[in-house]
Amino acid sequence: MTTRKYFLAILLVGLGVSTNFSACNTVRQDNQCDCNLLSQQTVEVDCSGQEGHLLNCFRSIRDQSVDNWDRLVIRRAQFRTLELSGFDFLAKIKTLEVTVCRFEELLLRGLPALTSVHLSSNGLQYVKKEWFAPLPSLQQLHLVDNNLTSMPNNFTQDLASLQHLNVSGNQFATLEPAWFG
Repeated sequence: MTTRKYFLAILLVGLGVSTNFSACNTVRQDNQCDCNLLSQQTVEVDCSGQEGHLLNCFRSIRDQSVDNWDRLVIRRAQFRTLELSGFDFLAKIKTLEVTVCRFEELLLRGLPALTSVHLSSNGLQYVKKEWFAPLPSLQQLHLVDNNLTSMPNNFTQDLASLQHLNVSGNQFATLEPAWFG
């Protein structure tokens, strides 16, 4: 799949998740994904398998309603690039949780309200400064239980609003002061 299709797959979750539990939960049977509206503000997409399953899951979700969303949770999905940008409804999301997923690149642009990002248990071997630089309101970043052994120098330099960085459960031999400049 091309990067555009990955981009579309992730964005479709925001466009198509139902506001009632029954329509959302019927997705699992055909597409190996569960979609749950955890509250009026939180949508969780739980997928197993490859990237195609994630895309099929999003295509199957009906009854669009994203007006009250402020939290998006994606679990057990695989994709080369997680790209969240370019859609108006994403501007309202304050919390993004991506856990037990596999991805290599992260593109988060056009998310001015995003204050909390949780990238836990994704097997990440590296992170890039530019993944988080376009997030002016980012206050909390959780990179817990990955396979990180180092961080980019001056990783937090451009994250003016960052108050909390959790990197526990990684493979660091030492924490270098240069990472946090």
